[in-house]
Parts: sequence; C-alpha cells; structure tokens
Amino acid sequence: MDAEQKRLLRTLRATDRALHGQGLRRHAGAVYGALRARTAGIAGAAYTASRMVGSAVDLETKALHLGNVIVAPDRDAAVGRAIEHDRQFSRRSLADRGEMLDIQYQLGSAGLDAESALAGSEVVHELATITKGESAAVASVLMTAVDNFGGDLTAVGEVLARTQFRYPIEHFGQLGDALAEAASGATTAGLSIEQTAVALGLLHKGGHKGSVAGTALNAVLRNLTKASSELGTSVVRGADDQLDLVATLQQIGDATANLDTDTRGDLMQKIFGDEGKKGVQPLLTFLDDLRAGVQDTPVGGTIDKEGQKFLESAGGRLKIATGNLRD
Repeated sequence: MDAEQKRLLRTLRATDRALHGQGLRRHAGAVYGALRARTAGIAGAAYTASRMVGSAVDLETKALHLGNVIVAPDRDAAVGRAIEHDRQFSRRSLADRGEMLDIQYQLGSAGLDAESALAGSEVVHELATITKGESAAVASVLMTAVDNFGGDLTAVGEVLARTQFRYPIEHFGQLGDALAEAASGATTAGLSIEQTAVALGLLHKGGHKGSVAGTALNAVLRNLTKASSELGTSVVRGADDQLDLVATLQQIGDATANLDTDTRGDLMQKIFGDEGKKGVQPLLTFLDDLRAGVQDTPVGGTIDKEGQKFLESAGGRLKIATGNLRD
C-alpha cells in the first residue's frame, strides 16, 4: 500500500505539471495569436504602401520613357498632358495608367504626334480589350497598317476588328502576324486594307495561321501576272489602279473550273509555287465569302459597341471601381 501511494503521488505531481504546462501553452497561444493579428495588419499596410510606391515609381519610369519618343515641340508639357489624359481615361475604362503610357510610347516611337497618340491610345486599348490582344502589340500592328495602307488608326482598327470577329482567328496576335508579313506585298500589288484583311481572314479559315497566312497571300499576289500569262486571264484593277482581288481570282477560277482536282492542283503549283498554292486554293474555295467580306465595308462603331459590353459586365464594373480606388 505504501508503494502504491508513492506511485499515485508521482502520477499526481506529473499530472499537475502537465496541466500547468498546458495552461502556459494556452496563454502563450493567445498572446501569439494577438501578435500575429497585429503583425498581419502592419505587414498588410506595409505591403499596400510598397505597392503604391512601386506603382508610382513604375508610372514615373514609363513617363520618362515616353518623353524620349513623344513627338511635340514641348516634350515635358506633352508628357504632362499624356499623364493627365491617362488618369482621366482610366477612371472610365478598363485601362490602367501604365498600360496607356506603354501604348503612347509605341505610337510615339512609330512617329505619331503627341495629340494623335492621345486619341489613338484609346482606340488601341479598346481594340486590345475586345480582341484578346496585348496593347503594345496592337499599337504596333495598327501603325504598320497605317504606314502601309494609309488612313487613320480608328478606320484601320475598325477593319481589323471586323475581320477578327468575322473569321475564326483565335486572338489579335495571329491577325497581326499575318498582316505584318503581308503588308508590304499587298501595298506593292495595290491591294486595299479591306481586301487584305478579308483575304487573311479566309486564309485563317482555310487553316493557315499567323505569318503563314501573310506569306501565302504575298506569294499569290506576286504571281498574279504569271497566272494571267499562263491562263489567259487578266489582273483586274479599278479606276484608282487598286487591285480587285475578287475579280482577278474569279477569272482564275473560271479558267480552271473544268479541270479535275489533280490537274488543277498541279497547275496551281506550277504558277504560284508551294507558298502561293497554299494561298490561292483557299481563296478560290471561299471566293463567295471573299466577295461578301469585301463588300461588307465597315461603317464604324464596332470597337465602341463591343467595348461597351466589357465595360458593362460585372467584371468590368469591378475593375473600374477597384482601379479608381487604387488611383
């Protein structure tokens, strides 16, 4: 009994120590939890402040870069106007100020004057939004098109937006790659931006994506004179000496309509080569679509109409609200 009593006393003391330790741990846990909550608040405030400072520094850097390329008599004043424009535009759109400065940098580096770049930056942002494009890349593509085909950013943007929506083009980058490849050849041949865009859209429909479509169209245009010599057709031009691609291809289609598939394929290979054959066959197959697309001249408003859908979406409203709060 004496031994049992000693054992029980030892157990009781051990239990008492354990309970005392648990109490200390619970107390320490409560203190630690309170400290974590306070630390999280401090860390959150520090993180927010660092993001705000980082954002301001980033904007300042972008503004300095813009000042190096902006086309204006007083560069500093023009940069100031750009910053204010971007601040106001970002309040009513899905753009952030850094994105707008990047767009204006692209437009300025392409030679657009400061005031035109301000207006053009809005078109670029909206076009990038509705076509899943990257803003700086969209700006570069639009300037390439304007430099080669003429016109203004808005008109060219409308043509490309309609093309993007009309044909199965995954995103604007694919259309941009195709246009960048085809632009010089198309302007040399006298092809309008409307016909070029529709032709590239149909080549995408035929399975030729991005720069492959541009290369194929260039090969077709380069060999139209050879085709007229081989087939007894003609290269049809309008009164302004602009190439009528639809009428020219219609003559080629009529001249080869009675040939069987293999003979026609061999002849297209002989006339247009490997790259040209890739282009001319889909264009002849979708000739009615080409005609309809060219006749469906953009009347304006596509970019604004489609862009409004994004602004009115729940995600769009939330982005504008959070952007204004952050600003």
